[in-house]
Amino acid sequence: MNLVFLLTNPNADFSYFLNRLQASGFLIFGISDSPKSSLPVEIRASLKEHFKIDHPEALDQILTACVQIRNEFGPIERFETLQNRFLEIEAVIREKFGIFGPKPAEIPFFKKKTLMKATFEAAGANVPRTKPLVDKRSALKFTGRKYPVFIKPETSRENIYDNFLVSSEEELNRFFAIKYDHQYIIQEYLGGRQESFNGLTDNQGNIVFFNCNFFSPDLCTTASSNENLSILSPMNVPADLEETGRAIVKAAKLNERFFVIEFIRTNDGKLYPIDLKMAIPPHLGCHIFNYSSDIDVFSLWANCINRVQSEFTFKRLYSVSFAGRKYNRSYKYSHDEIVSKCGKSLVYSGVNQSGDISLSGNFLYLLRSKDEQELKDLVNYIFAEP
Repeated sequence: MNLVFLLTNPNADFSYFLNRLQASGFLIFGISDSPKSSLPVEIRASLKEHFKIDHPEALDQILTACVQIRNEFGPIERFETLQNRFLEIEAVIREKFGIFGPKPAEIPFFKKKTLMKATFEAAGANVPRTKPLVDKRSALKFTGRKYPVFIKPETSRENIYDNFLVSSEEELNRFFAIKYDHQYIIQEYLGGRQESFNGLTDNQGNIVFFNCNFFSPDLCTTASSNENLSILSPMNVPADLEETGRAIVKAAKLNERFFVIEFIRTNDGKLYPIDLKMAIPPHLGCHIFNYSSDIDVFSLWANCINRVQSEFTFKRLYSVSFAGRKYNRSYKYSHDEIVSKCGKSLVYSGVNQSGDISLSGNFLYLLRSKDEQELKDLVNYIFAEP
């Protein structure tokens, strides 16, 4: 079986996916804008062949590489990136080569917020009041001169810096002075905690694994204010979050996909979905999966694709916390002191390889415990300032 992987950010973590695919019986063909010699050795070891392109969105070159693979090695069974940003490229390739997975006609609601909102409504979820942003006049009509409001691109490009919390008419004027030319939406601002429902589905759309994350602070605040980001993935997923998340997965017809559904839980306890991605969870999300339940989600994914996955059961054994420290901030305790303090609760530490440093941080820690308060205390220790 032949699988083509567009390596858009070929860090060592991707080697886990490729290694498990190889063990599951796939021949893996890599396409990237990096020379094969510059790829991590763990990735190179899993590739049958590698094709160099000029940039990750060079569709003509990707098509040419896929034609060459098909002509020399036979039909392509899968084409993957595991990145929401490249959904359109994935869909085009799948349609051209008859590959299983979402085609162009099936993905618009993953990219356009207004269509995504309709999917959330079809799932019976609460949705924030949202309108296309045409001009300043339409913005003022929407706000009724009551602030804050949230403005973000209609089409998702995963650029956290293109999201704006507007707290006054002066800030609204500033937005119109600096905005890009693409379409935006305007949305009521929902104060509260950012949460996510994350998981993996099989080829029939059944959820084979899931968890949830609580973010502190929310991602927009983390990016705009250079805050430290911490994430708690609790042992127990709130019932309303699981119920709503499952309904959205069903409405969106997510088959054989990783998914991340982002929510805001308002101060009165109501849940509002705000985004849906067909992608692996960021911020060491797959490692959080594994450490919470002592599983191997990389093998689980490979088996789902190869359709050899028998019924899978799991139990969350630990709560897991993520903490990311930034080199442009000062901290009281050294890495060695953190290792000593955390003891066996520290299950991972290392330099960020994903490139989202403004959010995740430069140096990352994962902790696990059956005691959430212990995790909160250890995260506070990691982030303590001089």
